Amino acid sequence: MATITGSEVLATALRTQGVDTMFYLMGGPMLETEAACIQLGIRAIDHRHEQAASFAAHAYTRVMRRPGVCMGCSGPGATNLLTGVATAFTDCAPLVAIGGSSPRVYLGMEAFQEIDQLAVFKPVTKWAERIYDAKRIPDVVATAFRQATSGRPGPVYIDLPGDVLGEKVEDNAVTYPAAWKPAPRTLGDPAAIKEAIAIINRDKNGVARTYLEMTNSKEAVADIVAILDDPLVQFTMTPVGTMKFADFMYRIEALKNKPNSWQDYFFEEIQNLPGS
Repeated sequence: MATITGSEVLATALRTQGVDTMFYLMGGPMLETEAACIQLGIRAIDHRHEQAASFAAHAYTRVMRRPGVCMGCSGPGATNLLTGVATAFTDCAPLVAIGGSSPRVYLGMEAFQEIDQLAVFKPVTKWAERIYDAKRIPDVVATAFRQATSGRPGPVYIDLPGDVLGEKVEDNAVTYPAAWKPAPRTLGDPAAIKEAIAIINRDKNGVARTYLEMTNSKEAVADIVAILDDPLVQFTMTPVGTMKFADFMYRIEALKNKPNSWQDYFFEEIQNLPGS
């Protein structure tokens, strides 16, 4: 029977959950994990600062509509992820942050770069957990993705002591849960939608001020444009927005006399957005 390390188990668990890209700054005790991820075909994008890695994972989440993954080494490497994770928490972005930490056998003994990283991340995550047994890595990783994407989306944090990552286990003793798929989104209340349309149509100024959450907002915008025959639709994006509609207001006026309608132009822009 072959043996594998906790780092290899972690890399395989991430790949099983559908991870194809990760953002990180290399450092111990995550080096072997990062190497194993690359060997499995995961695109590993190295950064000069962990904060940039967490922001990149946040952006990936917004554009690709699935959890972005970021990694940092122990101590200050992990805590440097905090700003991006906190931003994802504010924006309800399903991000998965992974931090290496001091060996479990030295917890509470002021080991090298020892920080209670779990306590640091809990206030700005939906869920945070430390793994003490390498065989439990796949289960905890699957739980992390489920927590990040179910209900109200948000970031999660997994803390991995160095000796857990270095622990050797029998490969046939490890079970990898299938990739988690969140439940389909529910449809809006038809009555509330009709009421909103009636309010917009009664607006004397002809301006619809629409606030949209990022997730699936492209389809929502297309539906609104199809319903409203008014070029003065103003899209005011909240902090969770990814689509840039601010310049539409300035260009639509110039398009009124063009052969193609402003709706054609709008839908052309929609098709050019990521995920089209």
